Amino acid sequence: MMIIESQHNPIFKELMRLKTKKGRKETGCFLVEGEHLVLEAIQEGLCVQTVGITNFSDFSGPQVLLSSTLMKKLADTESFTHVLAVCRMIRPKAIGSRVLLLDGIQDPGNLGTLIRSAKAFGFDTVIAEDTVDLYNSKVIRATQGALFGLNYQEGSLKEFHKTHPEYLLIGTAVDQGTPLWSLVVPSGPLALLLGNEGQGVRQELLNLATLNVTIEMEPRMESINVGVAGGILMYHLSRKENRL
Repeated sequence: MMIIESQHNPIFKELMRLKTKKGRKETGCFLVEGEHLVLEAIQEGLCVQTVGITNFSDFSGPQVLLSSTLMKKLADTESFTHVLAVCRMIRPKAIGSRVLLLDGIQDPGNLGTLIRSAKAFGFDTVIAEDTVDLYNSKVIRATQGALFGLNYQEGSLKEFHKTHPEYLLIGTAVDQGTPLWSLVVPSGPLALLLGNEGQGVRQELLNLATLNVTIEMEPRMESINVGVAGGILMYHLSRKENRL
């Protein structure tokens, strides 16, 4: 198999397009880096082709070989990456019984952390509005593969509430909410609403919530990172002893 060495090669140019949000949207594909994430993508059936400096023995589909110089241009990580994969974007599925609603999350690390926690604590659907691009390379790395197999959708959170009134909608507030430690929720479908790092959840969405919860902290602490808060909340809601 021929090794591509020129940055003007049309195949390499197409690969570079996937580093932009516009290119990903137009092609319906995105890149993942590193053997761990590539193997996860292959296992989930999302891998279209692999890209590397040598053939990747764990994938029987199309493969592209690049010179080391071009691999460094294509990869986003500082440490040298031996293999990448071109993957199909995740297709929306039926909404599950536990939903994480994200309102304006902007930090890639926070989104990745929240997706990883959602997968860990049984929240099988994530719906995001005005949130950083899921296929941003920093988000993908932060998920550590948790985005594969997760039902991720983008859309209006107000519309979700309107069309799914059977879901218990739990909002989050810095104060004046129900203390998390005392929260016992009824069985049945529920949705947890988390908001922007600086502004929190929009008031118009909080007004729709069945109830709002607060994580009680030491008096000197005003708030905690949304990625940390989301993990605490999802863990609490996933425990059987906290459900009626």
